Amino acid sequence: MRTIPAIQTGDKVQSIYVLDVAMKTKKYEPKNIERIARLIPQNLVFVLHFEGEIQLAVFCEKLFATDWLSESRAVIPLAGLNFDEVWENIIKRTGGGEWNGSLILSLGIRPLRLRFLLA
Repeated sequence: MRTIPAIQTGDKVQSIYVLDVAMKTKKYEPKNIERIARLIPQNLVFVLHFEGEIQLAVFCEKLFATDWLSESRAVIPLAGLNFDEVWENIIKRTGGGEWNGSLILSLGIRPLRLRFLLA
C-alpha cells in the first residue's frame, strides 16, 4: 500500500481503495456496482474502463458517477488535509454536489487491477 504524505487519516475514513473494472459494454446496471460496494465495506472508487474511455464512480448511500471520459482526461484529484475531506471531495467530483477546487493534489494513481467483467 502506498501512503501519501501530508494527508492524514480522518475520523471516519482511514483509507480509500481504487478498483479497476474492465467493462464488456458501456451500458451497465448501476445496481451491480452498488452491490459490489455494499459487499466490500471500504471507501471505493470504481474506475470503469471500456474501449479507451473511463467512468469514475463512487457509492455513498447512492451511486455517483462522472460522464465517460477519455483515458487522458480521467483524473482523480485529491483535495483535503485528511481522508474525510478527500473522500467528501471525491464524492462531489463524481457528481455528488458542488466541487470545491481549493487545495488540489493530483496524483497518478495506478489502480488495483481486479477483473470484474460486467455486462
